[in-house]
Amino acid sequence: RARRQVLPHNVTGPCPKAKPGLTAFAPGSIVDFELPLTAGVQPSRAEAVPTPRSQNASLAITYLSSYAGMGVAVVSCIGRWCQCEPRPIDAHRAATRARPGLADET
Repeated sequence: RARRQVLPHNVTGPCPKAKPGLTAFAPGSIVDFELPLTAGVQPSRAEAVPTPRSQNASLAITYLSSYAGMGVAVVSCIGRWCQCEPRPIDAHRAATRARPGLADET
């Protein structure tokens, strides 16, 4: 069964091994991050409501890929001023074979 979590932007999730990061053990798992994006917002004089400045934001994600036990994640922006498309991250890769004289490709 999928589990939904809402986490702050600097978090280490539960994992059987002591490694930084988040691990999902159930298909359909969802995690929401609340990122501090207030630097690009200023109050509107007419409405006295925050409006976006003309700025772009970037998000860097590091992930582990493997030929076994990995799936696909979808990264999307859900916010008042966000206009980005959801992007899939496929952490599964084809199995590689060891070659004589070379280390395994990982």
